[in-house]
Order: sequence, then structure tokens, then C-alpha cells
Amino acid sequence: MNPNYHNKTKRNQLKQANKELIKNYIEQNQCNIFMTITVIEPNMEKKWKYNDWRISNNRLIRDLNLLFCWINSHLYGRRYKKHNKFLEGIGAIEYQANGQPHIHLVIANEITKQELDEAIERRVQKLKIFSPKGIDVQEIEQSESSHTRLSQYLVKDTNKLPNHETPHLQMSGNTVFLGINGFY
Repeated sequence: MNPNYHNKTKRNQLKQANKELIKNYIEQNQCNIFMTITVIEPNMEKKWKYNDWRISNNRLIRDLNLLFCWINSHLYGRRYKKHNKFLEGIGAIEYQANGQPHIHLVIANEITKQELDEAIERRVQKLKIFSPKGIDVQEIEQSESSHTRLSQYLVKDTNKLPNHETPHLQMSGNTVFLGINGFY
């Protein structure tokens, strides 16, 4: 028997459980927004000069947390934590062909695409690793087939992920949650 067989079987079981978790989350919370946030392409001179131009997971999470803190403040006021009003969601970190991380995120709050677009546009340019062009916000069709496709899209093969600098992300594959204090 192939020694990797047991690992592949276990990985497939985890992927299936992850798909079900995400699908149930989308359905139970009636998620209506799907976001993709991509980091900007690096300056080519810096790429060759510094040799390691990739954004680390720590930096991605740190800057996403800051961005969502500003978005929450814009949408719900500066004391959004005190009033217990904030964006919630579930998502996945993936890697582009060039090795840069990006995130797909499903938002569970009742919010319109226009409200979120406005909040993002006002804040995203403050962070150097994001640009408005790299953030795509779409509305989710409320159907079981749409939820199934979305959960399958969010749960992809995590074998290809490089070693994370963020160990808590590796424990659950590439799935992340958005809550009051940011991503976890």
C-alpha cells in the first residue's frame, strides 16, 4: 500500500468537512457578499534588488485586519466593538501563480455591494499592499447550487500551499474567519 494513501484520504475527508462547514455557514447566515482581495504586483526593481518580494501571510493578515477595522468604523461608527456591530465572514487564503497571497471572503452581514464598495474605496489606498483594482465585490445569488459552488471554490487543494508564517492558519488549511478582532 502506498504510504501517502492514508494522508491523501485524511486530507480529502478534511476538505469535504471544510466544504460542508463553509456551505452551512453561507446558508445559515444568508451571506450576500463575496469578495476577492488581491495584493498589488511588486515593483520589478525591488523584486530583483531584494530577491524576496512576496507578501508574507503575517503581513497580509495584519493589513487585512487594519483594512477591516477601518471598514467597520466607516460602516458602524468608531465604537463598532462596543456596540457589537462589525463585519463577519468566512474565507480562504490562496496563492497566485507568482506566489503572492490573496483572499476570498464571504460576508455574513446584511450589507449592500454599494455600501461596501464605498467603505473600501475610502480606506484601501492607505495600505500599500492593496489597490482598489485588486478588490472585487460581488453579490451572492441565494440558491443552494450557488452556495455549493461557492463552498467548492473556497476549498481547494491545500497541498500546494507554502509553509505559513502564520501557524494558526495552517491548522485549518487555508480557511479563515472574520470577526470583531479581524481574521483568525
